[in-house]
Amino acid sequence: MIDPVALVVVGLLAGTAAGFFGIGGGVVVVPLLVAVGVPVKIAVGVSAMQMVASSIFGSVVNFRRGHFNPKAAWPFGVGGVAGGIVGADVQLEVANKLGND
Repeated sequence: MIDPVALVVVGLLAGTAAGFFGIGGGVVVVPLLVAVGVPVKIAVGVSAMQMVASSIFGSVVNFRRGHFNPKAAWPFGVGGVAGGIVGADVQLEVANKLGND
């Protein structure tokens, strides 16, 4: 069983890094989750969900401060959704070809 406190700390670190540096939390989340014992495939999925939550709340805060333009963000959002679908499909195909689940 993974320590829930460790998971909260990982989420806090990733959210802080994403908000402060404007980076994707996955750069931080996946290695930290693996370091606390989460299998890589689960870490990638958890990271994706954490990034959704962090992005939504970060966007709301930036919007309230006048630092977010939803009209300019839509093309990136559409591209991100499409890229996420393609990336997940490619990962599945590569895993199948390599004989991994």
